[in-house]
Amino acid sequence: MTDGGKAMKKQYKVHLDEGLKTEADALFESMGLSFSTAVGLFLAATIKKGELPFKVAATDAARERAAKARL
Repeated sequence: MTDGGKAMKKQYKVHLDEGLKTEADALFESMGLSFSTAVGLFLAATIKKGELPFKVAATDAARERAAKARL
């Protein structure tokens, strides 16, 4: 939605590990980005590609746990 040609912005609440957020803030700041801008870029890339903009795979340990759970 737009309002006079500008995108309407709304605040959202997410729950994150504090250490993860702190590290992300520092990294994004070094790139000249705010956390909100970086999240917006991630969402836009996901929508454009129709999938996550990176590969997601289970770790070996997670696959082993899943296999044991099926037994």
